Amino acid sequence: MLNATWLETFTVLSGLGSFTRTAARLNMTQPGVTQHVKKLEQQVGRPLLVRHGKSFSLTDAGIALAALGRRRQTEEEALRQDLGQDDPGRGHVRIACPGGLAVLIYAEVEAHLARWPELTLSLQAAPQASIEAQLLSGELDLGILHRKLDAPRLMAERLRRDPLKLILPSGAADRPEFETLQKLGLVDHPDAAALADRLLAANYPGYRGSAGLRRRAFLNQIGQILSPVSAGAGYTILPQSAVLAQQGQGNFRTAALKAPLEDDLWLVRQRQEAPPARFAFFEAAIRDVCARLAD
Repeated sequence: MLNATWLETFTVLSGLGSFTRTAARLNMTQPGVTQHVKKLEQQVGRPLLVRHGKSFSLTDAGIALAALGRRRQTEEEALRQDLGQDDPGRGHVRIACPGGLAVLIYAEVEAHLARWPELTLSLQAAPQASIEAQLLSGELDLGILHRKLDAPRLMAERLRRDPLKLILPSGAADRPEFETLQKLGLVDHPDAAALADRLLAANYPGYRGSAGLRRRAFLNQIGQILSPVSAGAGYTILPQSAVLAQQGQGNFRTAALKAPLEDDLWLVRQRQEAPPARFAFFEAAIRDVCARLAD
């Protein structure tokens, strides 16, 4: 039988993605977290992590074990509810959303987590397909999607819209020609091609698809994308939530487009007659963050 303590440590680590934050969350030392992972690896007979310098990724065995840990957390929380132990300051909350929203939501809830040390949060920045799959499998409590997800076990609430923004260096014209964008080059990121095919196609008749865009850089960290734009080394396309998450990253401007576009935002949750009391704060925080997107 798997050691429950080691599995709990590994499950929290897989959600936070940091040995330092895991140690702080569980009131342990960082070597203690490492030791729990090593003991769990010995118990299952397989490596659970692949190190990449200071970061890591999960092996197939690690992914399976983290999923098991999350299921056990869910079962334990359900048991507490059945026993009438519904404490708003205790338990685990699992949320997934687009990257910019993840930054904004964590800033909104950080003080609340510090106030309630027995309350834990797994907040993932994830692509839409992953969020949908995890909601349908019951691995998430709350998810933010760009479309309503209809399923018998889920509930969906429409929030504010998230405007798409064409971000330019500070010295660029308000409404640049497409040739000007091509000279600048795109600061690419995982969602840039899909966003370009929507926003540029709606505003530039000569647009022929993202494959024809000149690219200057590719960055997959939300906090880095606006840095080259601020330095004049390209343009990019982001939702307003991602722009707000990077405020203070430098000087840039938003293009004034003839055909602005917005994405719907839906808060999707598991359908429950009496949701755990701890969810209420996080749902309110999500609504507050999304309400600021159109300000």
